Amino acid sequence: MEFSVDTIEDIKSGAAEACILFLTSKKAPESLNLEILAGDDFQIRITGEGESAGRPENESEGEELAKCLIEEFYDSAAYEYAGDALVKIELIKRV
Repeated sequence: MEFSVDTIEDIKSGAAEACILFLTSKKAPESLNLEILAGDDFQIRITGEGESAGRPENESEGEELAKCLIEEFYDSAAYEYAGDALVKIELIKRV
């Protein structure tokens, strides 16, 4: 895919923010899986599995900031929750 350096930086920064969102959530996962799909659009799916113990309480202000940043870097972002646990984020960058 022919992305500019700025677009590549956006992709990296948005994916990092998404991972941070998982790892700082109230019910942080034990592991993260990243799936990258390159087709008509560039997609990243991040899923969390298991639950780690001893994570700090979720700060909604930090979560909202992370989501705002993610949505600045990507054309589309979808968040899936199971109860109050974040389980999947799908990010799309239009080509």
